[in-house]
Amino acid sequence: FETTVMLILLHLMPLLYYEERKIEREYLYQSFIRPEPSPIWLALGLGIFWLVQALPYVPHQAGKAVAHLEEILALQPVAAAEECENTTFAVFENRLTEVNVTPPQDRPTAFRCNPYLRFLDLKMACREMQKDTDFKTLMSYFRVRGLKDKTFQPTFNSEDLCRSDLSYQDLVGGSLGI
Repeated sequence: FETTVMLILLHLMPLLYYEERKIEREYLYQSFIRPEPSPIWLALGLGIFWLVQALPYVPHQAGKAVAHLEEILALQPVAAAEECENTTFAVFENRLTEVNVTPPQDRPTAFRCNPYLRFLDLKMACREMQKDTDFKTLMSYFRVRGLKDKTFQPTFNSEDLCRSDLSYQDLVGGSLGI
């Protein structure tokens, strides 16, 4: 009979121990020792997050420390393309010259390979180069490689970018070009 009682106690003691620990954990969770989180923390955290995101758009005369904080904490747009290649030729009356059309300095790096902005840059270069009397048109080949691509994909190709009726949709749609 004693062995049976001892076996029952051996099985009951761990169960009683775990039940007692469970009651202690519930007491700690529901007491002021470890209070439940307040719902205000979620609103406060989201408010701070959106404030940091809006910080670059708020006009202020702060020093370099705030500008550095803006650069670190505010989310930046992710580039849609990792790399791009643009080959542009200026066609003159009796010669063909490769030209380098550079984007504006204040353009963010995330938009460096944006095909529409590159198209606008090339159209602006057309207007500037038409001051030369020998100039005819620009030929441009723009290729982009995405973040997961192994090779460059042609985005637009055109042999006559300086036509006044040429739009970006015409180039991308494939109705014009090579």
